[in-house]
Amino acid sequence: MTTRRCAMCMAAAALTLILNLALWSSLLTEAEIEIVTHPAHSVLRNTCLPRAGFGTAVLYMGPDVNDSSNRQIYDEAKKITLKVLYRSLNEAFTVEKLSSGRFSYPKPSGFGDWQVRISWTNRALKRSGWYLPPTDALEVCSLNISGEVVFFRGFAFGSFQYGHVLHDLLPVLVWMSASYPSAQVVLELDKQGKIEPFLAWFDPSLHRRAIFVQPDVVVCAGVLLAVVPQRGIQTPHGLRIPALFNHLRSHVLYVQPSHNPVAAVHEVRIPATAGHGRLLTQDHSRQVLQIASSAIQQHSMPLEIVEFNGTSNGKAATFHDQYRLFNSAVLVFGPHGTGFSNILWMPCHVPVAAIEFVCGAHSLHVRGCQLNNGKVRLATYWSLEGSVSWVKYFHVLARDASTEMSDFMQVDLEGFSAALDAALRYIARPTG
Repeated sequence: MTTRRCAMCMAAAALTLILNLALWSSLLTEAEIEIVTHPAHSVLRNTCLPRAGFGTAVLYMGPDVNDSSNRQIYDEAKKITLKVLYRSLNEAFTVEKLSSGRFSYPKPSGFGDWQVRISWTNRALKRSGWYLPPTDALEVCSLNISGEVVFFRGFAFGSFQYGHVLHDLLPVLVWMSASYPSAQVVLELDKQGKIEPFLAWFDPSLHRRAIFVQPDVVVCAGVLLAVVPQRGIQTPHGLRIPALFNHLRSHVLYVQPSHNPVAAVHEVRIPATAGHGRLLTQDHSRQVLQIASSAIQQHSMPLEIVEFNGTSNGKAATFHDQYRLFNSAVLVFGPHGTGFSNILWMPCHVPVAAIEFVCGAHSLHVRGCQLNNGKVRLATYWSLEGSVSWVKYFHVLARDASTEMSDFMQVDLEGFSAALDAALRYIARPTG
């Protein structure tokens, strides 16, 4: 077993959600609206291991953190997550066909401005809160498309945020584009200009179907295909469901190569690439690495440990770099952060596991572990990525490293050791 140093990581941005329930005005007097159920398009070939469509997560705690406060916070967060994960496609959203529709992606003024401005004012669109009312600005078309148009914004807007592209844009985009294979795809350009090269790398065929527009450009279509959430789903958080992610993982098999599963990835957050805290000191990070190395040796597994912090050969890791590394990983461990979103790429044809270090009741002095209301921010990619059903998922709690607000946290090492043992036993199981 060897250890080498690679790199990866992007900072996840906390989003403040603003639900705009303003009164709608009518721009067009006539509307032809067709409500459709989800198309029964052919199921993609799936060479993943047989699995349930729903992934589970297990929390491991050492005696120092195993108390009622941590158990209560974790149970409450898991209950909220399960409420979303249990939704089927039809329980999550419908697709409405809007004849002669038009829309624009308004220029966002903040993290909460994710809605799309659209020309139609039917009851479902009003009720959803996902679509802004039509204004005179939609009267003049900047781009005319005669056929069907797929569009979606979710939380991927304005600035390119890698994690949100992976878990908020891509699952819906891939589902809609597969469901409506003749439709043109219209996406919003980000300020960094990264969404277009990302899609060109991820799926060249889908990229060829896509048009990228600046904010406030008015797109007029023969038929708009609008994603409309079911009642009670107020934000795109509600679409982080297993069905969409399982479909996406099957699609990845078609558009990206599969690599030999030989690595254990230690996802590392460092000040240069992580802007929201949840860091480990160098000494503490070495402790984590030593525990992992010893466990891998004890289980006699020929895994190479790769430390990944957001860079490769001194430069920002490319999309290809990140995919190649995480697609070769049978084990990923590290703190919650955008870099951990790459577990989406982990292999699905062999047993794999992820151990995510998450905030707990005793980490409120860790920057990035608190909400605006002062409560614990227990975010996890098991929730963000629809339970990643092809990954055996483990959680380990972190706690304060200081009595003052700090960027650093300490991992429950006893819980981590127990989670490692369970993860490695799972990875080593026969698959025949």
